[in-house]
Amino acid sequence: NSCRHGGVMTSAGCACPPGFAGSLCESGCGRNRFGQDCGGICSSRSRECKGLVLCSPFARCACAHGYTGEFCNKQCSPGWYGNNCSQRCGHCVSGTSCDIYTGECSECDLGYLSPLCMEAYVYYSQKPTLTTSDYRTIAVLFDPQHGILGYGKPNIYQIQYREEGHDWITHVTKMVPTEDPSDLTVSEGKVEETIEDLRDGVLYQVRVLLMDVSYNKYDGELVQVSQTLTKCDIPEHYDYDIQTTTNTTSFTFTWTYQNKSEPWCPVESYEVSWEEDWRWLTDITQDTKYTLTDFLPDASVAFKVRAKTSGGFAPFSNIVSAITRVNGSSVVRGLTMISSHSDFIEISWRPPFGTEGRKLLYNVAYKCVNQLACSPGCQDAVEEQVTQEDTKVTLNGLLPFS
Repeated sequence: NSCRHGGVMTSAGCACPPGFAGSLCESGCGRNRFGQDCGGICSSRSRECKGLVLCSPFARCACAHGYTGEFCNKQCSPGWYGNNCSQRCGHCVSGTSCDIYTGECSECDLGYLSPLCMEAYVYYSQKPTLTTSDYRTIAVLFDPQHGILGYGKPNIYQIQYREEGHDWITHVTKMVPTEDPSDLTVSEGKVEETIEDLRDGVLYQVRVLLMDVSYNKYDGELVQVSQTLTKCDIPEHYDYDIQTTTNTTSFTFTWTYQNKSEPWCPVESYEVSWEEDWRWLTDITQDTKYTLTDFLPDASVAFKVRAKTSGGFAPFSNIVSAITRVNGSSVVRGLTMISSHSDFIEISWRPPFGTEGRKLLYNVAYKCVNQLACSPGCQDAVEEQVTQEDTKVTLNGLLPFS
């Protein structure tokens, strides 16, 4: 239905609602007027068409243009116009409202045809074809002979690109080519351009804009946008050089992942995985350091990491294992003197509970506190220490009768 402003298509053409005229009902009569040629006048009083119900063939009766409500005495809300306020305003500049009687805007948003601001200027309605066979480049292909919509005839094309979330950059502005065999940018009616000096492994958006002979163009949401990732590499193998630090309750893992060649895909995050008991757990981090907490002493985990790049996942690291430290204040059991001699003694002990099978270091500290028979005795004695793995030790060089 090409009839405007709520008009109805019939075998004889558009049947316009009261208040609109023209072969497509494109012309609004304005306030206080109606009829096929807008020659009718609603009222000679200041109320004009307020409170009137108007009817016409092929169209149901409705409040006069610009009004709505049970008694047709309420003006249209901002953004609406026409009979019974049933028509939505076009793209008036900065979201302003249109004329409630005709739907006309004082000014249009950029890219729309005045005065109704409902029809966009000429635009390309298809997504351009993108290929990325070479590093840092995108080849753009589109057909200027198809997919053209909007008002006017295309005279100029622009190819624009941007990184997602950034402003558009114009790559080329050229005349729309004819099917001239000498035009090297045209292949079977299609245009091909190559955008260069881009960044490897970055997502780019590309669109094609058209202009008419008066340089009017539309660049709104009706223009289709294509996007692609520029070519980049992901290594088949990589040594993350994982370093591990532990205490009695936590593990801290650090690693490195640096581009060794320029076309590598940039890192977006890291996926870390660790094995607790019988299951693998996973998390995502932006850092090259990850800490696991709330473990018991002598707990073990297996850990691995891989980089998540713009082009996908890099390979996993080798799996590393780590064990939390045992609390150094664990008490040994059964400290016993095996034998005593004039200048040495032998003592032994058993490991703390819960340390079976683990390699432990023991620190044996001893000091003379009293010598019964001789002077000056233990007056100047200092503490001695022995560190060893065995659970039995001989302490030599002692004073007798001490």
